Amino acid sequence: MCLKFLYLSWATHVFYFVCDIMPPFVRTAIFKIILSEMGSGSFIDYGTYIRYPWLVKLGKRVRINRACSFYPSFFSNSPIIIGDDVTIAYNVSFIGGSHDYTKEDLPDIGAPIVVEDHVWIGCNVVILPGVTIGAGAVIGAGAVVCADVPAGKIVGGVPARAIRRRYASDV
Repeated sequence: MCLKFLYLSWATHVFYFVCDIMPPFVRTAIFKIILSEMGSGSFIDYGTYIRYPWLVKLGKRVRINRACSFYPSFFSNSPIIIGDDVTIAYNVSFIGGSHDYTKEDLPDIGAPIVVEDHVWIGCNVVILPGVTIGAGAVIGAGAVVCADVPAGKIVGGVPARAIRRRYASDV
């Protein structure tokens, strides 16, 4: 059994290496096939790693920069869902699965991650399980998002906290 997972892991790394040397239009076609959903006009740059791609949904016009990582929770079947017109800077990690540290045997746990429409996520951000990022929010570079982000808010820091409103019309 363990040998199967070793081969699967090896094959996954080979697959992503091959994707990285393909031209963007070929890479996009491959991701359209393996992802649960990938809307029109979406782009995934080189070096992006998606574990369990059938648990990742991308809306329309999503832009994912280099070296991003998507880790949905396999054991809890928790997806990562990205809305329309979302821009994700480089080296962003979506961590949908974890372990329950309150139990001695550290069982696998996980929860969906949802990013609503018109969100911008800065570089080196980490988004943890169960987080929903509201429409129009901005996540500042280097933030660790461990709680929901209200729509139209700018957040930053470790852990991420509200900095201000994005739009002057927000109350």
